[in-house]
Amino acid sequence: MMKVSSWIATFLLLGLGGCATMSTREQARPRSTQALASAQRACQGIPLDQRREPLFGTQLKIAARQPLHTTVGRQRSLVPEGAAMSVVAKEGLTQPWLHRLVTCHAAQYASGEMPEAFERDPLALPDVEVHIAQSGGRFIVRLTSDEAAVAREIAKRVMRL
Repeated sequence: MMKVSSWIATFLLLGLGGCATMSTREQARPRSTQALASAQRACQGIPLDQRREPLFGTQLKIAARQPLHTTVGRQRSLVPEGAAMSVVAKEGLTQPWLHRLVTCHAAQYASGEMPEAFERDPLALPDVEVHIAQSGGRFIVRLTSDEAAVAREIAKRVMRL
């Protein structure tokens, strides 16, 4: 499932970089043959060490992070949306490769292939929308969910990375 949010469309119109979006919604299922096959396809060509290490905070340096909220209603209540991270683009890392890594990790979590030790990873949550945009030497990674409880947990996990 691919979506492009309005902030990414604006980002692209300004010529600041490319973007990609993916969702764990379709991948968040109990371990099954289909989920395992999906993880194998998503991770094809990705070295084993990049598959097995946590992505954010280990393989990728996070320069900044912040929770995301939407203001709704007359009383301007804050509704959690998730979190955003600014990730330093190390040499050779491209937006398409980062998208592949994120897709691989999310598929492995959904299939039950990722080790339990990484359960703090926000990509392990169900119903996570991932938006990736590039700006100069950084990637902006937004992890969001329409489910308030999931969005709160995303923010909590990202802030702990």
